Amino acid sequence: MDQNNPKNELEGFSGWLALFAFGIMITPIVFIFQFITEQETYGAGGFTIGLYIILVLFAIWINYLMFKRKKVFKKWFVAFALFNMIITGLSVVGANTEAYLYTEEQMLDINISFWRDVFYGVIWTLYLWFSRRARNTFIE
Repeated sequence: MDQNNPKNELEGFSGWLALFAFGIMITPIVFIFQFITEQETYGAGGFTIGLYIILVLFAIWINYLMFKRKKVFKKWFVAFALFNMIITGLSVVGANTEAYLYTEEQMLDINISFWRDVFYGVIWTLYLWFSRRARNTFIE
């Protein structure tokens, strides 16, 4: 690499991309923890277990693509974010149709989780597509 090339100064996992990468790294752990705590709170059937297995495997795949700096990482991240928003959105719809099964605090948590996922997906997708650092990092 040419040290005098200004393009190289905005490459790699530093700045905001380091924060993003840390979030991606812990995502499989967060999903496992979330499954354990939600199973205790809401109960978990076979569908929920299968869904969490898919989410954890998807998150591990995203981690692999990120650390290999694959160009397709950005597209896979968008797919992952959309998938997560859809799953969370469906759980919000299901919970709100049977709100009597949940406490007010649980309903608030369920509804906030959807908007948190939307915010997360939109902000980081925009960053990945418009950041010079992300464009220079995911090139393989």
